[in-house]
Amino acid sequence: MKKINTALLACLMIAVIMLSGCGKDYSNSPYVGTWKGVSASTAGMELSIEEYFGSFILTFDAKGKASVEMNGETQSGKWDESENGVLVDKELNFVNDGGKLVYEQDNVTVTFEKQ
Repeated sequence: MKKINTALLACLMIAVIMLSGCGKDYSNSPYVGTWKGVSASTAGMELSIEEYFGSFILTFDAKGKASVEMNGETQSGKWDESENGVLVDKELNFVNDGGKLVYEQDNVTVTFEKQ
């Protein structure tokens, strides 16, 4: 019984080691870094980021971790490159528009520039 437990433990440890190396490496991605919200608009009207959101900052790291800071509150998630930009938690789509990231929701468009 002890040999079976030892073998099972060894197999589990090998599986954990193998899986820990399976994460994507985004070291060469142009999206890695900090992006700051620089403009917002709705219904054709320009909005001040500071007035509308307080602050709006995205951070994408080389291991696929994302953080979104808005008005002093931070949420974390995972990001991945998509066909047209960045996808956060498989649902928030930030579109690359000439080197800027653009996010649209509920008729509000926010543009981010890399810092």
